[in-house]
Parts: sequence; structure tokens; C-alpha cells
Amino acid sequence: MQTIDHYENFPVASWLCPANLRPAVLALYHFARTADDLADEGVEPAHHRLDALGEYRIDLQHCLGQTQLVSKRWPFVFGALQQAALQYQLPPQPLFDLLDAFEQDVVYTSVGQGYRNRAELLDYCRRSANPVGR
Repeated sequence: MQTIDHYENFPVASWLCPANLRPAVLALYHFARTADDLADEGVEPAHHRLDALGEYRIDLQHCLGQTQLVSKRWPFVFGALQQAALQYQLPPQPLFDLLDAFEQDVVYTSVGQGYRNRAELLDYCRRSANPVGR
């Protein structure tokens, strides 16, 4: 599985973003974009997507644990993310919440399940949209 090139309707680290924050913004963007691609892009069956997201989660744990272990599959994501996390003391929970939401997406989509009520939908949004906003 590989990262998919995407057309974006706005530059992620545009001139509106202070220059000193651009590398961190890009690192967070690449983390989220790659995880989303693992969950949503291509034709892989659900269990392969979940396996890939599990490997991604392990690499995130190593990245935030400040270990010397470098991601073999996604070094371009986790090298920059580790620098941003250290420099800006990023809280880890929103990153893990985002992965939880992507995993839930894969499972729900694979069985054709939707959200049964507003509370369930808001819980999903807390783990998907909220981390991106933070």
C-alpha cells in the first residue's frame, strides 16, 4: 500500500501560516493524510487496512516515545512528526484518537454500518474532526 497523491483545495502550509510553524503543520498534515490513505484509498480488504493502521500506530508510539527506532515503512512521516512533537510538545492523545477514528471507519464501512444516533456520531467526530482542529 502506498500514499496516494491528492489534489488539495488549499495549500496546507501557505503563507498565512507563520514560517516557523510550517514544518510542524506539514508534519501533522502528512501524518493525518497518510493514515487517511491507509484507511480509505485503494482496494485493500478491511483486514489489510486495519493491519496497516496497526503498524502505523506502533510507529507513532515509537515516534512519540522518542526511541531511536526509525519507521521502515513511513520514515518521511515519522521523522518530521517526531521533530514537531519534541519542538512543540504536542499532546499525543489527539494523534491516537485520529487513528481510532480511521480504524472505526474501516470497520463500519466494511460491514455497511452507519451511526445509529447523534451521540455515536459526535463520539466519532470527537476522535476524527476534533484532533485535526486542535
